[in-house]
Amino acid sequence: MKRRNLALLELALVILFTALSAAVLVQVFAAARQTSEDSRARTLGQAMAQDLIERWRAGEEADALFEEAGGWQALPGEACAGLLDALNAPEDAELAPIGGGALLLDAALLPAAGENTAYRLEAALAEEPQPAGRLCHLVVRLWAVHSGQELFCFAASQYQPGA
Repeated sequence: MKRRNLALLELALVILFTALSAAVLVQVFAAARQTSEDSRARTLGQAMAQDLIERWRAGEEADALFEEAGGWQALPGEACAGLLDALNAPEDAELAPIGGGALLLDAALLPAAGENTAYRLEAALAEEPQPAGRLCHLVVRLWAVHSGQELFCFAASQYQPGA
């Protein structure tokens, strides 16, 4: 009888250990999946940011960069100013926001809306008057909506001579 009880106890311990191991593995795999999705989003988002920066450097105007037809929404002034803080410009810099936009994206980084939003790509343009022209800045940032984590933030500047 004691031998049978010992076998049942061993079996219960094996089942308990297996269940605990499975629970830990599920959590590890879920975290790995989320890390993989964020990494994929970071890579695709960087390609989108690079495209935006290249179009801006080629001379495309702010209105064309942040077209509503492309899914962009206007970025409020305070959000633009907050985004431009990433420039680490000196206190006395006279940054004048030109425009900005936010693009809501789903998990596949396609334009989305509402509950389908997984990522938020934000961009802001500003210019700083200089003695012989102007220094223009573009800041692009990608946020993971589910975690509130910033995945990347790029800043590009370009000097434009003339008035």
